Amino acid sequence: MTTFAANKFTMKKIIMIGFCLFSFHSLNAQVMKGIGVVKGKLDAKEQKEQEQQRKDQEEKDRIYKEEQRKIKEQEKIDQEKKDKEDKEQAAIARKKEIIETFPQILDSTSGYYVKSDPFDTPFHKQNVGKIYFSAGKTVATAVTAKSFTDTIIFGQEIDLRFFLATSICNYKVYDKKKDVFYMNEKPDANNRPDICEYSVVLIIGKDTITITDDNGQQKSYSGFRYPIYSRTEGNKYNNDFYVDKLNKIPVGTHRFEAQLWAGRINESYANSSYLPIATGEIVLVKKDMKPLKLGSKFSDIKSVRKDPALEASALEALNDHFSSQGWTTKFSAVKIHQDWTINRSYSGIILSRTLAVYANGKKDGNCEAELFYLEQAYDGANYSKVFSYAGVGMGTEIPIDCE
Repeated sequence: MTTFAANKFTMKKIIMIGFCLFSFHSLNAQVMKGIGVVKGKLDAKEQKEQEQQRKDQEEKDRIYKEEQRKIKEQEKIDQEKKDKEDKEQAAIARKKEIIETFPQILDSTSGYYVKSDPFDTPFHKQNVGKIYFSAGKTVATAVTAKSFTDTIIFGQEIDLRFFLATSICNYKVYDKKKDVFYMNEKPDANNRPDICEYSVVLIIGKDTITITDDNGQQKSYSGFRYPIYSRTEGNKYNNDFYVDKLNKIPVGTHRFEAQLWAGRINESYANSSYLPIATGEIVLVKKDMKPLKLGSKFSDIKSVRKDPALEASALEALNDHFSSQGWTTKFSAVKIHQDWTINRSYSGIILSRTLAVYANGKKDGNCEAELFYLEQAYDGANYSKVFSYAGVGMGTEIPIDCE
């Protein structure tokens, strides 16, 4: 073989080796590229799985926390329920203890004990602690079961009669804060209760009406009458608060319960008997919304004298005064309640004169008469013809029917 031929063969081998090396390098690059793609896909899948695992764990944590919250909430509810039941049981036990341990009526040998009348009738003796209803006035010495009713139609008179074991003054009142009993009100100079208060509670459907009164002439009675609504004695007994509440009761058949308590009930500064000292109930039937009348009118109010000109001047002065104060309601009439009162200085010099009048007005939809004072100045020779407002009689409002 010639040198040229040998060199040619060698060159051919070199070229072939180079081609093989190039092919191997290209293949290796493609393989590496493929491996990179696969690896990238595997990394993305792994990240996705890790993200899902993280979300799953967060959801598990959320569910666990919610379950724990509900468990704690239920434990709180259960504990509150148990505390309430324990408190109620303790109150029941304490109530039983108080009733069984502490006498709730003064001992008859006590110097504070008020001697009361004996039981009025056998019926009274059989019904101590009860309240009976009637549709009219009853007489204590003549009551029987037939004197009372278990149903009252709205519009009829409503009269209560209390049957007690002794005078209302002899029932003790309970101090809730100090957990002690003491006598109903302070004693008078003769070491006996002076004024003994009591509370009448009426429960009609969902409404509760409470009125506090004092014993008055019932001080020595072991039973007495309490009118709620009267047509024949309206101006004497009817209470505008009761009547207004009764008028607002809806049409229908209602359970009507009455309770009598010694002392004042539902007031933070006063105390009452531990339990009602008398109770009773009937059915009240209301067929329409026709309102009850109080039974007293402005025309029932007496006047010391009639003077149309003076009354007109006084009415105008009152309306002018209250109009200047922002009142929108006007008085419709006045009556002279007390004639002129001369007002003097300490040295006896006349300064003015005052006239007292009852005025007929309407307030919050209800009519009432109220006492006012009007004054006329004196100049040394004559009284002014112009009235000036001089004040109102405190506590003189008289609820009346609108005319």
